[in-house]
Amino acid sequence: MSTNRTAGAVVIVAGLWSAASTPTMGQESNCPAWEQKHPAQSPSPRYGPAMVFDSARGMTVLFGGSNTSDTWEWDGHDWMERSASGPLPRYKAAMAYDELRGVTVLFGGEFSGFFGDTWEWDGVRWTLRSNSGPSHRHSHAMAYDAARGVTVLFGGQVGNGTYYGDTWEWDGNSWQLRSSTGPVPRSYHAMAYDSRRHVTVLYGGWPSGSSETWEWDGRVWLRRTAFVGPELRMAHSMAYDSARGVTLLFSGAGPTGSNSETWEWDGVAWTLFSETGPPARRYFGMGFDNVRAVTVVFGGVGGGTQPFANDTWELPSCPVDSDGDGVPDPDDECDISDLRSTTIIDGCDSGVANHLFNDGCTMADRIAECAADEGNHGNFVSCVAQLTHDWVEEGVITPRDKGPIQRCAAQADLPDRHINARTTSRDEATVRSETLWRR
Repeated sequence: MSTNRTAGAVVIVAGLWSAASTPTMGQESNCPAWEQKHPAQSPSPRYGPAMVFDSARGMTVLFGGSNTSDTWEWDGHDWMERSASGPLPRYKAAMAYDELRGVTVLFGGEFSGFFGDTWEWDGVRWTLRSNSGPSHRHSHAMAYDAARGVTVLFGGQVGNGTYYGDTWEWDGNSWQLRSSTGPVPRSYHAMAYDSRRHVTVLYGGWPSGSSETWEWDGRVWLRRTAFVGPELRMAHSMAYDSARGVTLLFSGAGPTGSNSETWEWDGVAWTLFSETGPPARRYFGMGFDNVRAVTVVFGGVGGGTQPFANDTWELPSCPVDSDGDGVPDPDDECDISDLRSTTIIDGCDSGVANHLFNDGCTMADRIAECAADEGNHGNFVSCVAQLTHDWVEEGVITPRDKGPIQRCAAQADLPDRHINARTTSRDEATVRSETLWRR
């Protein structure tokens, strides 16, 4: 993830607040803002819907909320009603998308009673899969652990005073109780699965521990921060932005009421991403569309009890450019590029402009790859000679530019013994670049 922030952005780490000045009003300078969408049709106003993204079909799936039992799908342009049959009407249920089996899993909720049933949606129909497992409850949270192929459920409540602190996992056939320790019992919390670090992230909830950050690795819960991050809150939502590698948290209710803040968690620190966006709300649906790289929000209630009407919002993932070469990281083949203006090899400046290619690699980066891939100096020089030949053919350099580059390659004390023949990780690439930059 990018570590650059607009001046004044609040970053919270190691139990401390730090700020260059006051918090910024708005998102990072290189990131798009929240945008309200205006589809021709929309689900009816509701609070407490369950929402998740179906990556196989490229659809955001919404079920229920308020007193409804309808199923809708959002493709980025229009909402389409898909089914009015399946689970009974309910709100405050939870859903997660099972990537391995290609189904949306729904559990629990409430409406004139409490539910403990497990349903699955395959894009065509709902199927009742189980009436056993976790006890009846609502306002719990679920997330799909893609590394282990299970849906994780934590917490929830029944009635007005019984809160749960149990952790369950659904493997597509049955529920297994995995832990009865970890975060204190709670409801109205939110969870999202961090696919980069392979942990399920939990934040907030009611009635206690509501500004703690916890992570579940499949064996134990680890408390990552205690009362450090967004102010304590409940009835918020979270989604994992896989394009940037951060967990996003939006809105919810806190001691000062609801707000429109968007926060992000990178596994180390919470950062205030934006103070503006959709109207403040609670009990809403949220998911990350990893096909279009946007976070989608729908529904909920604001300061009163009336749900928002025709209220669909999207937050595009902002481009992350770690090395500042103008090529976003997902498209950048060299994310720690040598961006010096001329092509320098082991301290020898050829004086030839260091061209940046469309894939985010420079000529110096390509030469560094020769140093990493070739086992001896002769092969390295031959590799550079072939590169310069190709660059002349492609019109990147002139025939006159070949000589200075090749002379610098011939003079270089490369490849060094400590550079492995095949370097692929960021750390190894750093060693390779530093070797070429020395002197």
